[in-house]
Amino acid sequence: MSELPAGRLDNPVYSSLTGRHASFAEILGGARRYPASIGPFMALPDEPTEQDWLDAAELVGRGSTAALIRPEFVVPDTWKLVQQFELVQLAAGKGIGADDPELIVLGEPDVPDMLALTEETRPGPFGPRTYELGRYVGLREGDELIAMAGVRFHPPGWTEISAVCTAPAHRGRGLEPA
Repeated sequence: MSELPAGRLDNPVYSSLTGRHASFAEILGGARRYPASIGPFMALPDEPTEQDWLDAAELVGRGSTAALIRPEFVVPDTWKLVQQFELVQLAAGKGIGADDPELIVLGEPDVPDMLALTEETRPGPFGPRTYELGRYVGLREGDELIAMAGVRFHPPGWTEISAVCTAPAHRGRGLEPA
C-alpha cells in the first residue's frame, strides 16, 4: 500500500470537521467538536496555539470531557488527562467487502436498539445522533438488533468504520470481525 497522506489520518477528527462533517462542527476559533449527542470528539489544528487550547476549553465546558485522537500529543497543564491509550489504525484500499442481502440500513427509528447494542458491547463512543455521520447497517433476528456497523469520521478520501458490534448471544456465527 502506498504512503498514507500526512495529516488527514493523523488528525482524523479535525480533517472530518473541516471537511465532509463541517456542518456538524461546533466551532470556537481553531477548536472544533462534534455535538455531545454524537460523541465526545474534539479536534484542534495540527499545531495548536495557546489560544486554540483556550478556545477548546470554552467549547468543551468546565467539568466536561472530550476525546482527542492524535499521535504524540502534548496536553497543556491547564487540562487534566483522564485516559490515554494507543489506537491501531488500519487502512484498506477501495473495493473491499461485499453486500449482504440481510443487512438493513439503520436510522432514527433504530436508535434505541443501536444504543442498547453499543451499551452491551462497548465498541466505543456512540451517541443518539452518531448514526447521522454516515451509513449504519445492521442485522435483526425478529425485532432484535443483533449486529451492526457503520461509518463515522470522513477525512478527505477516507472513511472510518465504526461501532462494529455483535450481541454476545449471537457471536460465533461469523457476524463479527475475526
